[in-house]
Amino acid sequence: MKIFISYRRDDSIVHARLIHNELAARFGEDSVFMDIDDIDYGRDFAQAIDRQLDNADAVVAGIGPRWSELLQGRLHGDDYVRHELSRALERGIRIVPVLVAKAPPPGATLPPDLAPLRTLNCLNLDERALKLHITALVETLQGEPFEDVAQALRQRIRSARRAQMAGVAAGLAMFFAASVALLEFFGLDTRVASLTMWLGARAVAAPADTGGVLLVGIDETTVQRIGRPFDASWRREHARLVRRLEQGGGR
Repeated sequence: MKIFISYRRDDSIVHARLIHNELAARFGEDSVFMDIDDIDYGRDFAQAIDRQLDNADAVVAGIGPRWSELLQGRLHGDDYVRHELSRALERGIRIVPVLVAKAPPPGATLPPDLAPLRTLNCLNLDERALKLHITALVETLQGEPFEDVAQALRQRIRSARRAQMAGVAAGLAMFFAASVALLEFFGLDTRVASLTMWLGARAVAAPADTGGVLLVGIDETTVQRIGRPFDASWRREHARLVRRLEQGGGR
């Protein structure tokens, strides 16, 4: 998400810097805008502010002890902080007021264009419990507790790992399938099978009582009787043979 930090340099620049650094560490440097860092020399200040505001998902308004005083002193002049918050309110961008250095919340002296700030719930930032309050600010911006976000992230990591393992398994399956197809294409599987049967016939004597188990070897005589080379198309004959043997009581 895109976060815009609004603050007064004469009032809360140190706290604004602190908030910027903490949020940038969590959301990424490119996701948090602070004018003192992100507007280059020679650029139109007002246009840059408006462009960043229009693209923002939320505005963090740093409010220090002199915030209201400075606002009143600039009611009839240029006040970029007032412009930022007024534009955000006009465009429906979420504003999270953060009270720093024990500042009071905005009161009844707000001009009409900033009057909705009075009804916004403010977050107090205390340096003595900085991590706790920054976490609360992050949760507020995300709209859900930090633990829920962490759990969702862990779940996505597990899902990604399962998908990766499934991809490896699928790749291995495709490799073995291709290997079998290659063996069948060159007839190597039938040659290996024939060699295995030939060795078996010479190494092991056939028992007198098979116990209902019949081992069928496909030799050259069988190939001649079928009338075509022994290949993958013989599976149809295999199925017929198995069915007939089963019907005859074989296992």
